[in-house]
Amino acid sequence: MSKRNRKTPNRNRTPARAHPIAPVSLPPGIRVRHATAADLPAVRELTASAGCPLDDALVTAVKAGDVGSALRAGAEGGGRDAFTYRMAEKLHGSPSPLAAATAASLILVAERSGSDGSSDIGEVIATLSAGPPGGVITNCLDQLPHLPPIERGKLVMSGLIFVSKLYAIATVPSARGQGIASALIRYYRNVYTRCGYMVLYGEMDAGSGLEPFYRRNGFEIVPFGAALDLYVVFGHEIRVGAGRSEERRVG
Repeated sequence: MSKRNRKTPNRNRTPARAHPIAPVSLPPGIRVRHATAADLPAVRELTASAGCPLDDALVTAVKAGDVGSALRAGAEGGGRDAFTYRMAEKLHGSPSPLAAATAASLILVAERSGSDGSSDIGEVIATLSAGPPGGVITNCLDQLPHLPPIERGKLVMSGLIFVSKLYAIATVPSARGQGIASALIRYYRNVYTRCGYMVLYGEMDAGSGLEPFYRRNGFEIVPFGAALDLYVVFGHEIRVGAGRSEERRVG
């Protein structure tokens, strides 16, 4: 699935503040928040059930509190400038450019509060994982082997700060049909939009029956055989096609 914001990057370097993320509509006793290390067992089980388990780098980053650190800086008030500044810091200190992707990754959970009503005690009933598409960025570099180093660096940075893939969204059976998955998607879109992302996308199995759900949540369904054009991001003819059994969701 993908959400595409067709706009040019913000070149104004004056610090800009974004409004705080508005609360999403949820059933009583349920909240959406960023995942912590304590949530990992539930998150890993849910993402595995969705066919997209967390990789080891993300698991390590969740434990270290690094996942989404740049996104939080932007979405919680600093806007696009705060986000890109944090990403530049992360890139400077990373062993490889793609290692910085964890700071622009997002792992959310929906939590049902505990029986005593405490917001600190709860059950994870849904999760969402998203982040820069490392495979797409690597393929771009492979397709453009003659780019000078500085241009290759710009291409990597563009992929990290302008494109997000929604990898997995999963809900426990008892919590389905309550609008929780939609709330997670709204939060996801809100975060990346406030940080200035241009393309949000993902994939689903053709014939899964999920098309109405994603359309209701603002996505356009791109049929199998079509490709997602990422020229607006990379400045090169880069197209991402759906797999043999997948359709692409574009918003």
